[in-house]
Amino acid sequence: MFKSSNILFNFVIILVFFLSVVLKCVDCKRNYRHTKEELKLTKVIKIAQTQCHKNQIPIFIHSAARSSGKYYDRRQTTRKTWVKDAIANNMKVIFVIGLPEDERTQKALLKESAKYKDMLQFGFNDNYYNLTLKAISILRWIQKYCKNSEYVLKTDDDVMVNVHKLKQITQNKQFRNGLTGKVLRVNSNRQFGHKWFMPKKYYTKNRYIFLAGFSYLMTNDIIRKLYKTAYHYSGPFLDIDDLFMTGVMADKARIRKYDSSLFREYCGSNACFMHNMLVFYGCDSVNQTLKMWTYFKRTSAQKCKRFNKYFRN
Repeated sequence: MFKSSNILFNFVIILVFFLSVVLKCVDCKRNYRHTKEELKLTKVIKIAQTQCHKNQIPIFIHSAARSSGKYYDRRQTTRKTWVKDAIANNMKVIFVIGLPEDERTQKALLKESAKYKDMLQFGFNDNYYNLTLKAISILRWIQKYCKNSEYVLKTDDDVMVNVHKLKQITQNKQFRNGLTGKVLRVNSNRQFGHKWFMPKKYYTKNRYIFLAGFSYLMTNDIIRKLYKTAYHYSGPFLDIDDLFMTGVMADKARIRKYDSSLFREYCGSNACFMHNMLVFYGCDSVNQTLKMWTYFKRTSAQKCKRFNKYFRN
C-alpha cells in the first residue's frame, strides 16, 4: 500500500511538471520561417497613410490592432503627450498595426483612424510573432512614400520621444549613416519555453549583437538595401524582429550599427535626465507615463543647462 502511494505521488509530481512546461511553452505555435505568401501580405495596405512631406521626419510606432485595453490606452497617451510636439516640429507620427481577430474591432480601428489620421494597417494578422512582417512592411512603405526623409525613427508604443532633441540632432546631422540605438550583446537564449527561446537550428551563433527594439533610428540611404535583403532572404525569418532586422539582416546587408546613450530605459521624475535623452521607456502603466511627461514638460531644457553648468562649477 505504501509503495503504491509513492508511485502515485511521483506520477502526480511528474504530471504537474509536464503540464507546467506545456502550458508555459510559447515556442509550440511559433512560426520562425514566414512563407512567401505571408511576405506578400506586407504589401497589402488596409488602412492607408498620406506620404511624407519634403524633409519631414517620420516616426513609426509599433502598436497592436486593439480598440480597447492597454494598446489603445498607450496610443491615446502617446497622442496626448509627445506626439503634439512632434507634429508641431514637422514630424509625421504613424501607428503601425496588422489585422485584428474580429470584424467589430476592425470597424472600431477604422473609426479611430478616421478621427486621428495617424494609423497604417497591413494585411497580416496582428500578433507578437508577426512583428518581423511589420518591420518589413514599414521599410517598403518608407521606400515608396518617404523618399525625401533623411532620417526615420522606429519606436514601440510604450516609449517617449524627446522631440526637440531629435530635431536638434537631425538638423546638425549628428547621426552617422546606418542604424543607431542601444546595441545589445547578449548570449543566445537556449532556454526552452522562454519567450525569446531560440533553437540552434534557426540561429547557430552563441551570441546576439543587435539594436534593442524599443527604438532605433535609421538613415534613409540604408532603407532600400535593408528591405531587399530581408524580403529576398532565403533563411529562416526569426520572429524576434529586432534581432532579425538590426542583427541578422543588417549584418548580411553590411549596414553599420552604432551604440548611443541617447536611447535609455528610465521611468522616474528627473526631468533634466530626460532632457538629455532622445528616447526613454520603462514605465509599466500609462499613469506613470503621464506623470513622467508632466515632470518633463514642467522643466525646460534651458533650465537644465543652467542647472548643470552651476552644478559643474
